[in-house]
Amino acid sequence: MGRNTGRHEENTNFNTDNSLNSINKILIDKEFSQLKTLIKSLSIKYNISKEKITDIAQNEEDIVIPTSIFSDEKLSMLETSVKYLKDDLNLKFSSIGKILNRDERTIWTTYHNSCKKSNSKLLVAEGISLPIKVLSDRRHSILEQAVGYLKETHSMKFSEIARLLKLDDRTIWTCYNRLKKKREGENEAR
Repeated sequence: MGRNTGRHEENTNFNTDNSLNSINKILIDKEFSQLKTLIKSLSIKYNISKEKITDIAQNEEDIVIPTSIFSDEKLSMLETSVKYLKDDLNLKFSSIGKILNRDERTIWTTYHNSCKKSNSKLLVAEGISLPIKVLSDRRHSILEQAVGYLKETHSMKFSEIARLLKLDDRTIWTCYNRLKKKREGENEAR
């Protein structure tokens, strides 16, 4: 019994030494130094703690769209989303197209139409946000996807979703039921 315990201790010490060796190598690595500088720079630039930046990187968080931007009733959800991504996040049309799974020319047209309809800046406020990946599924409209996400993920009532998106309760109900029927059809086709 004493011999096995000794071997276990040797293995533990070897693993600890090996781990410490790796940590020391990382600490003196040029890329690690650049990473620390980058994290510090992002922390200052965006007034966010270093811990939050590393959390964001580790969780691979996706871009989110705040639901507050949908307060402009002149714009469709696609127009509002594109305007937010272009004006507030300063993304290129090609990047927006990739994110929303749409052609770059469609994005350009949508953005210019939104500017014609409304020159006002979008209202960006804290609250519920939609992950951008929710809006990229082309099988369903952006409104259907948003309503489905809010109903299923946040367990919101139709009236709450309607208030949030500045739409009629009946429109929200219709969108959600259309989404359910499309999903049922997709499941039957499989």
